[in-house]
Amino acid sequence: MAANVLSGGIADQVIAVGVVANVFFKAQGGISIGSPSEDLLRKLGYLSEVEKAREILAAYGGDRVILPETVAVRNGDSREECPVTVIPDLPVLDCGLDSIGPLTDIIRESGTVVLNGPAGVFEDPPLFAIGTNEILQAASAAEFSVVGGGHTAAVIESMGIDQKFSHISTGGGACIQFLTGRTLPAVEALAVSRTRFW
Repeated sequence: MAANVLSGGIADQVIAVGVVANVFFKAQGGISIGSPSEDLLRKLGYLSEVEKAREILAAYGGDRVILPETVAVRNGDSREECPVTVIPDLPVLDCGLDSIGPLTDIIRESGTVVLNGPAGVFEDPPLFAIGTNEILQAASAAEFSVVGGGHTAAVIESMGIDQKFSHISTGGGACIQFLTGRTLPAVEALAVSRTRFW
């Protein structure tokens, strides 16, 4: 998706958080995300995306692909903050507090925001829902905002800010496919219908 929206001029910047950020961290080289996060990428089948992320970083650099500089990991029953350059061998579960401010500033200053997926394990408040909640609050203030994904939509509704978004779609996968430039059967059917009957 990132390559399509950046190369097509659809987006000025892409912010990667959560699992997607871990893919980009691996793509940067020299950054160890720890074995728990590495295992998760392997389980989800995302290790094959690392090379694509490396190509995106090479083409667009750090000014158009924005990553957190700090993350939060689980250490026992606690949240622990660390820079991405020294992630311990613990699960990465949220953006770091020092990164949330700069990321939400970018989002608030954007005219259009498209969001898909959480920034971390939002199901574990108050420890690891901070990044997701703050990013959603910032996105709700954008002039035009679209959110894809049932889980994210549920969080927005629970926060009571659903009326502040321009559009909320429960079809996260379809949203991503659309942004990657793939043809969606329902959209294609509407286009055919328009041609035949409009």
